[in-house]
Amino acid sequence: MTNFKRLFFTNLNGIIHSAYTINADSVKVIKIESNICKGAFSNDMSIDAVLLSSKSKNIESSGFENCKELQLVEYVDGNEILGNDEENNNVKNKIISSSDIISIQYHAFKDCTKLHTVIFPYAKNYPHLDIRGKIVLEKEAFLGCKELRTVVLYNTAVEIADDAFMGCDTEKLVFVVSENSDAERFAREHGFRYVYPNNIN
Repeated sequence: MTNFKRLFFTNLNGIIHSAYTINADSVKVIKIESNICKGAFSNDMSIDAVLLSSKSKNIESSGFENCKELQLVEYVDGNEILGNDEENNNVKNKIISSSDIISIQYHAFKDCTKLHTVIFPYAKNYPHLDIRGKIVLEKEAFLGCKELRTVVLYNTAVEIADDAFMGCDTEKLVFVVSENSDAERFAREHGFRYVYPNNIN
């Protein structure tokens, strides 16, 4: 039995949080290397996991709305999005352009009632640096995702609409964030738990 991934995180109190895993041998996985247009996969009951590339900058409104079997969404080539070693060393001087923005639009994952893990790009090889780029989560992007438990928004600039996670369970959902980040402030201000990464692999 092969698992896609297991992630472990710890907060300041030493509490361990583990993201869910899904069995790669028994699910339908789609790999996407382009933007997702409006309603492209809405109501598709066959998709279990979505692996996105650096070319998938925009998920337009209702892109995956009502995908009832969808469990995992992950950007799998985050380092390509973040750039190479030289770029990361100069990251603090980089001006963000529109090509560096990942946008998750209105109702993109609305009512994905089995979705439990969403992993956005992170600088796993450069945890001490602020990475370039920005992630924008628009109004009601994850509305009604009642089983959402882990959202990795680590070490990046994030703009999150107040109601992006409306209907998500504050007792279940944990944000994985970097200290004093936009994502940490959002979680704290909206009553969600958050942890700092202990190990991301």
